[in-house]
Amino acid sequence: MKKTIKITINVDLDKTFREIAKKKYVGRGYYSKAIEDAIKLWINREKKAYIVYRNIQLLEKGVEMKI
Repeated sequence: MKKTIKITINVDLDKTFREIAKKKYVGRGYYSKAIEDAIKLWINREKKAYIVYRNIQLLEKGVEMKI
């Protein structure tokens, strides 16, 4: 299922993003594909950052971490 979204971003950022996206995703729908990939990357980065943050909190509380 797809969802239409409306966003407002910096013109220069959009221009650069579109230029790079056109090179990577040739053809119709290149912009949507690039946006989806960017969102997925951001989500994964944030999840990993949260895990690191949470582990630091546990270590500060004295919880022993096993590797």
